[in-house]
Amino acid sequence: MNIEERLNLIESKIGLLASDNEPKTTSIESRLDTLLDSIQTKLDESSNPDVAKSIQNCNNLAKELSPSGLLLKSEANSHSSIYRKQEILARYEELVKALDLLAKIRDVLIISNPNLSREIQANAAEGTSKQVSTDNIISAPIISDSSFTFAVDPKNEERMRGLTADVMQLKQKSIELANKVDYMLDRYYNAMTAINEKIVFLSQKEETR
Repeated sequence: MNIEERLNLIESKIGLLASDNEPKTTSIESRLDTLLDSIQTKLDESSNPDVAKSIQNCNNLAKELSPSGLLLKSEANSHSSIYRKQEILARYEELVKALDLLAKIRDVLIISNPNLSREIQANAAEGTSKQVSTDNIISAPIISDSSFTFAVDPKNEERMRGLTADVMQLKQKSIELANKVDYMLDRYYNAMTAINEKIVFLSQKEETR
């Protein structure tokens, strides 16, 4: 059923349906406005108080059940707004997780920065919704801890260069010392080999006498 057929059906129920001989030159928007005005007039003229209450309950239920429940002519229920609401509802679980993560970040910021906590408590006590100071957020230790800026400090960078040079020099000296020890051990091995040969030679000479 298209929108023309739906309008004809509603207009026939309300009693606004034009005769077959009368041409329909009015636009759909005008017909909707006329239909809404007629319904409001009938509600105002109705002596039954339950009718207005029932209509209000229907409107409330429509808003709660679906953002696209009533496609009325208003900016709040425009197509882009409805699609956006549907997208939010479709990504409900993801949105809840994101809000939980933001709440954890907020708690960490409050715990790490007493100034931020005091400011939030003061705003809550005053009953105001003032924006929290950016300085209190940036100065939180979890964001601007001194250890984060250690590496970019020029003095620390110069100290690291000096320390690196000292370590490289110590490494070079260790290599030179290891080479000298190897040389001494090699000389000791050659000396002991020569002594053993002499001892063996002397032993054999004593046996031949």
